[in-house]
Amino acid sequence: MEFELMDMLVQFLCPTSNAASSCQSFISSHSSVMPPFGQYIYFLFFPTVFLLFFLWIVFKDAIKANKGISLIATIAVYVFIIIQGLYPIFLALGELWIVVIFLLGFFYVLIHRFRKGDGGGKGGGMTAAGGATTAAGSWIKEAMFGTTPLDPRERLRQKKLLQDQIRILDAQIKEQSDEMKGVSGDRERSEIRAKISQLQTDRKALEIKAKSL
Repeated sequence: MEFELMDMLVQFLCPTSNAASSCQSFISSHSSVMPPFGQYIYFLFFPTVFLLFFLWIVFKDAIKANKGISLIATIAVYVFIIIQGLYPIFLALGELWIVVIFLLGFFYVLIHRFRKGDGGGKGGGMTAAGGATTAAGSWIKEAMFGTTPLDPRERLRQKKLLQDQIRILDAQIKEQSDEMKGVSGDRERSEIRAKISQLQTDRKALEIKAKSL
């Protein structure tokens, strides 16, 4: 029964011939670890935890609008990796998954936090586990999508600047609207409408940018 279950797992997680061979070799090398559960822990539990956690910290930042979409994307990529016979890659990483996560976090802190001068002082530090996890997610997102995550304080600063610009545009739109009330000529009113339309377009663009931060 035990071997039948393991064979079923190999067929499901390692569907290609090369993947199946690698998986069988991995299972054999762990046959003496905590029998009979050690093989399942190293073959199924650790790699799956690492893989799902890896995908989750990528998609939770990349797809902010809907948690359901992030979950679906995570599952879809997980299934794709299995179908393509890439699961054996994560068998080795699964044994050291917590080390990999902390290393990613460490390198992110070293490259980005210290460079920006946030390494010390109040609010600049990070807890060992939570900080490494957050940093790893941001680091992976930057590597995969080519974007540098904004520091929370920088995000708030930029959002405030955009809101100030929106208020200035609102004042200009009101000023142009009040001016149009005192104008009777069609040409002059048309020019003012064009200015208002452009101001509204600029305002909409700033509003969208502010919401994306």
